[in-house]
Amino acid sequence: MNRREYIKGLGVGTATVTLAGCSGGGNNGDDGGGTATPAGPDARDYIEVTGHEFSTGDDGRVSIDVSYSNISGGEVTRMILASSLFAGDEEVAVDRARLLQVEEGAEATETLTYGSVDRLDEVDGYTITVTIDSADGSPSHTYEYDGSP
Repeated sequence: MNRREYIKGLGVGTATVTLAGCSGGGNNGDDGGGTATPAGPDARDYIEVTGHEFSTGDDGRVSIDVSYSNISGGEVTRMILASSLFAGDEEVAVDRARLLQVEEGAEATETLTYGSVDRLDEVDGYTITVTIDSADGSPSHTYEYDGSP
């Protein structure tokens, strides 16, 4: 599956958000502003992604720490974070976490672990995906990052 089809599928099939962003390369945690998914509520009204950082363990397992804050003014009852690594347009790794009851004002970091990534040296882009389950439906926001972890 190529990257554009994957991202399009996230927005249509599951109302998922892929956080897009810096073209300049890398994982400095700057979200670069991103682009909103088509009409409807936006996940940025609920959750602010405040940064991210990649790490590779001695065992070769690759993970990403995603930091976020609940800015909704209330509890977020369900949220999904996901991240994918891409080599060109091909998704080579993905991981997801389901979070329940993110308290109002909460600031936290969630670790997503891809495991061993066979083609890590070919990775040239990645996404972070956020989905919020709310009375407004499933608001989302999409960011896409260029560069390798």
